[in-house]
Amino acid sequence: LDQQTKELVELHGQRHDLLNELTLALMYMQSGDMEKGEQCLRYAASHVSNTVSEQGLPEDAWMAMVNLKQKEAVARGITFHVHLSYATLEDPAESHLLARLLGNLLDNALEAAADSSKPFVAVACRHGEGYRKLVIGNNGATISPELIQQVRQPGFSTKGGNRGYGLAICQSLAYQMGGYLEIKSNPRTEWTEVSIVMPNPDKATFAPKEG
Repeated sequence: LDQQTKELVELHGQRHDLLNELTLALMYMQSGDMEKGEQCLRYAASHVSNTVSEQGLPEDAWMAMVNLKQKEAVARGITFHVHLSYATLEDPAESHLLARLLGNLLDNALEAAADSSKPFVAVACRHGEGYRKLVIGNNGATISPELIQQVRQPGFSTKGGNRGYGLAICQSLAYQMGGYLEIKSNPRTEWTEVSIVMPNPDKATFAPKEG
């Protein structure tokens, strides 16, 4: 990527992360967990001031992010199913990256599903030999095979406008976790899945793949 594109991707990512982190902080505080709320605020402040936070997000931030997006889905009239367990994440160090990643992917899924007559979003975990997979599915508009690779490119969007940075940001975050994104879209079933594929903690990091 050229320098200008890299800076645009970074700015879009920072703005999106900041909004989600502030909303997470509010959610924790409203539930009475002031310590975790303040931790989220400190982490968000580190982005604004370009400093490095000594603490990441809370260890359960990724699950809190799923709960947050589930509430947003209900408010928007979108059916939202969750099939996860806390054990899905075995390395606490992954929590802040995964929370950011899920925030982006779930926002994309909710936006896509909103155009359906019966909007539906699902989050599930799957396990295989040497890997874990978090799958985010929606029944919104599908992606044609020839566009599957293009949607990963910064600035490319099927909806036009100043958009198209979300999946590029997500792909970068997945790489930082030693994993990759897998995208599948089936026009016949009207179903699209974006999966975060991660190595098991006891396995060596595998090379990123495209799919």
